[in-house]
Amino acid sequence: MEFAERQRINGAIEAVRVRLDEFLWADGAADRPDWERFEHPVIVRGTHAIIPLLVATDPTSDEDFSEIMRLLTPDWLYFYGGHDYRVGRFGEDDEWGRRVLSRALEAQGLDVTFWWEMNTHGVILASTVNPTDGSRALAVHVVPRAWIFAGNRTVPHTARDFADARRAERRAAAADLHWTPEDIGATPAGLWVTHSVG
Repeated sequence: MEFAERQRINGAIEAVRVRLDEFLWADGAADRPDWERFEHPVIVRGTHAIIPLLVATDPTSDEDFSEIMRLLTPDWLYFYGGHDYRVGRFGEDDEWGRRVLSRALEAQGLDVTFWWEMNTHGVILASTVNPTDGSRALAVHVVPRAWIFAGNRTVPHTARDFADARRAERRAAAADLHWTPEDIGATPAGLWVTHSVG
């Protein structure tokens, strides 16, 4: 891949991150943000939303996918880890919704790079490989903050805390995290990158 093309792709993905940051801090306190105003393709599943970023549809574009991931990951980690956001990874000692969400991601074939907190939401950067055709895909999953933090940041002590943690656990367990380009009406070829729909 030529340098200019890689810069174009990184710029397109970065534009989504910037827009998501603005969107969730401006309007994201609601359980169900108005995703029609987001200006990029979004797959909405109740309180959970998936924003596709990148799809590699054939082995010739697989190396390009890996290179973009290698460049993108430290940039995003630095941005969110170096400011007033909390960056994390799923771990063996996770409990409640975070544990269930981690297992659901793994069971549905998603490989999580990291997650971060944004207003009342958790945002997860995750990639997947389609077992049918070998295509690779990258997306951010926007979930209610409670799915990651209820019962994990502090141990539940009250009946309300336990109820909140159980509710987060049930909802995370029911999440449909799988997606395909067809969900947004895309028919990608080669290396497909998200684009503005506005």
